[in-house]
Amino acid sequence: METRGSPAEAGGRRPAAWGDAVVALGPATADGQTLVAFTTAVDLGQSCLLIRQPGRECTCGEQLSIRGLDIPRPRHQAAFIGSQMAGQWGCLHGVNEFGVAVGHVGLRSRLRLADAGLTGPELARLALERAHSARQAADLLTDWVERFGPAPAELSGPLPDHAFLVADSQEAFAIETAGRFWAYQEVLQARAVSNLGMIRQDWDRIACGTASHAIAQGWWPGDGSKLDFAGTLAGESAGVASALSRWGRATLLLEQQNGRIDAAFLRGLLSDHYEGMRSQVDPLSEADGPVPLCQHPKLGQRHITSASLIACLAPLPDRLRIVWCALGPPCISVFFPMFLEGDLPQPYTDPDDGVAAQLRQLIEHWRLDRRCWHQARTSLNRLQARFDSEAQEFAAEGAALRQAGESAELQRLARMFMEHTLELFADALRSWSYARAHGARSDLWARPLGAGW
Repeated sequence: METRGSPAEAGGRRPAAWGDAVVALGPATADGQTLVAFTTAVDLGQSCLLIRQPGRECTCGEQLSIRGLDIPRPRHQAAFIGSQMAGQWGCLHGVNEFGVAVGHVGLRSRLRLADAGLTGPELARLALERAHSARQAADLLTDWVERFGPAPAELSGPLPDHAFLVADSQEAFAIETAGRFWAYQEVLQARAVSNLGMIRQDWDRIACGTASHAIAQGWWPGDGSKLDFAGTLAGESAGVASALSRWGRATLLLEQQNGRIDAAFLRGLLSDHYEGMRSQVDPLSEADGPVPLCQHPKLGQRHITSASLIACLAPLPDRLRIVWCALGPPCISVFFPMFLEGDLPQPYTDPDDGVAAQLRQLIEHWRLDRRCWHQARTSLNRLQARFDSEAQEFAAEGAALRQAGESAELQRLARMFMEHTLELFADALRSWSYARAHGARSDLWARPLGAGW
């Protein structure tokens, strides 16, 4: 099922730039399996949706045209699930059939290019379609950055350069770009990425000619010292303080949980409002404060977290891979279990009348009533627990079908399961609507989801 938008349409609206990403390799997790998490905040006038691209074999010589650039199609175009901005072709983040995760956030550098290039989401999607490993994804991304450069600033929003986090079950890399230059750092255990350059002199690889260019511009002394990539090429931009706070908070939480990180912890990290700190943010208050990982529209702030993804990248022969996706601020949303084996139901892919639109409307209602807000969070936590249990059961049943070669039946059942989770969510929405309309007591929220009234 192809998404809305095409390469030719890419750039009709500026891609999102604000986001955060984290990865925890085996030594940092509770069960030794690599976990990734991505989240993106967009302007209130924009929306996100989910995309599932099936794998396919491409013909020899087949080309993809993006912004007048001709890029060869891969021999095998990988299946992937991810998130994208409505009306855009590129992907904010995703996971492909080979267990490779790619996520993008925006950066600003001192360099400006006037010629055509690619946006970060376009690069991320190209990597998801092609990469069989994190190292290959890093090589592809850095090669494209050198060849094409970033898209013009008016197409890329306030942050035209790129930071990427790419990972598979064994390796992960943080990549930062400045124009056609780049540097990357291999992740050893756990790493956070946000909208600011953090690769200094600790890079593992760097684009040829980067130091020479910096020295020629007078930005770095020609004394043979190792180039400080971010310190030399990063540009000034609004939002640096916010990005630094979010990066610092994510890094602190990862370090505190190192060796015990699991999916539930990552859901909490993406839902964080600086809980337990003096700077804790109340999502229901209009009071000014630091921008948290879980962003809500507040006075003077126009961004809201709209798409998040969590996945385990380990190959599990007895389980299908589950990609957990949330639309809306994670603290007041739910992570739906997605499977690459089935087509996504329409409510996940419709930005105007799907899950994302419903959640936005509900959040506005919930913000008016603090008691309702907390009751909704409690109910969503129970719904999440049910999703967790049932998704693991289906992942085991689906793996048996896959091993038996029952691909058509697996595709049918995977879609049915994803429709089932939507039905559970719809039951919850009807319960909340009834309770609000009839002034139901708070103890009614403790009823099993889907129970009659």
